[in-house]
Amino acid sequence: MTDLDGGIDLDEPSHYSRVDHSDALADVEGGPWQWDDARRVALNVDLTLAEQVCVVGMGGSGIAGHILSALVADRLEVPLFVHQGYGLPRFVGPSTQVIALSHSGNTEETLDAVAQATARGAPVAAVTSGGRLGALAERNDWPVAIVPAVAPPRHSLGWLLVPLLGLFSLGDQLDEAIAAQRRAVAACGRHIPRRDNPAKLLAEQLAQVDLAVAWGTQGAGVVAARRLAAQLNENAKLPAYAAALPEADHNAIVGHWLDQRAPRSALLMVRDPAGEHERVAKRVAPTLDVVDRHFAWTDEVVSTATAPLARMAELVMHVDLISVYTALARGEDPTPIAAIDRLKAVLA
Repeated sequence: MTDLDGGIDLDEPSHYSRVDHSDALADVEGGPWQWDDARRVALNVDLTLAEQVCVVGMGGSGIAGHILSALVADRLEVPLFVHQGYGLPRFVGPSTQVIALSHSGNTEETLDAVAQATARGAPVAAVTSGGRLGALAERNDWPVAIVPAVAPPRHSLGWLLVPLLGLFSLGDQLDEAIAAQRRAVAACGRHIPRRDNPAKLLAEQLAQVDLAVAWGTQGAGVVAARRLAAQLNENAKLPAYAAALPEADHNAIVGHWLDQRAPRSALLMVRDPAGEHERVAKRVAPTLDVVDRHFAWTDEVVSTATAPLARMAELVMHVDLISVYTALARGEDPTPIAAIDRLKAVLA
């Protein structure tokens, strides 16, 4: 049970609605069914003439690009670059396939990148629920996957990612990925008591800290760590940052190497053992040993599935569940993102 005022006892699912007014947890638990349903949406793009692929997207939409990049890094024969921001890299031109990801279709930075792509003669494809990007795709006859807008972007990963899998010959791994997610929900869903539920146990610990640090091992672990930090920021309203191993061993460990513990911070190492370089795997234990004295506690989130997409899907499901449970334990509604809304209003 959380000690925070206003927090929800995670062993009382009937009380969740007191905080989680739109049942964001149901969106997360429904991830496997969303991924399955997303099979009916395809993005038909011919990549045979592309010399490089540039995926553009921000936030909960853009993470699909990073997942894709990690999955195809060892199999794609042309470069795949994920761009998050205004404009486009100089290399983008007629031989570059641009894939724009925007759940709303109105993401300012993504629309700016698409405008640059069009001006340079780069072919554009899109995954969106509509908005201005959907209208542009219709007007210009671009390949487009129109997806439902039934949940926030950060809880719509299946809709944003699954339409891309066939382009990169990953569709045959989808069944296993969905099965891995279903196992994660069965093990860590709302009705599993916290004594048997690692996601709830980690969430209750995270609810007691002021800073969450997520370090991921090179590959799927890095992407899942980035996802965890983003979801803790948005869902739990808990400051969090992500870093990659081994890169963190060249800088971040210095910032966390203190002789006294900082009881208001915690470190989660997000790992994909089956996909880790052997030298990265050997770094995990000594890295944790070096920084352990600084954090209130450290722990690991580890994949167990077989295929690369399944391991990624499993990690994402676990970190998403952790983030929403942390929100509940802190007494925070996972859905509102007032800071982002305020900034958008100022910039409008």
